[in-house]
Amino acid sequence: TLVIGTVASLTTAAWGISNYRVVKDSAALPNTLTTLTVDTGPVPVAVRITTDREVREPRVDMRMVNSTRAG
Repeated sequence: TLVIGTVASLTTAAWGISNYRVVKDSAALPNTLTTLTVDTGPVPVAVRITTDREVREPRVDMRMVNSTRAG
C-alpha cells in the first residue's frame, strides 16, 4: 500500500505541475542605457535584478511562470 500511495501522490503532483509553464525571453540592451524601468502593471510579480562583472554587453533575461489556462 505504500507503493500505491507514493504513485498516487506523485501522479497528483505531476498533474498539478503540468498546469504551469515557464516563458523565457532574452534581449541585448543598448550600451548607452543608464536607467531601466520595470512596469508590471496590476500583475503581482517578483522582480530580481542581478549583475555580473564578466559580461561583455548589457542584456536582459526574463522568465515568467504562467498558468496554462492563462493562454
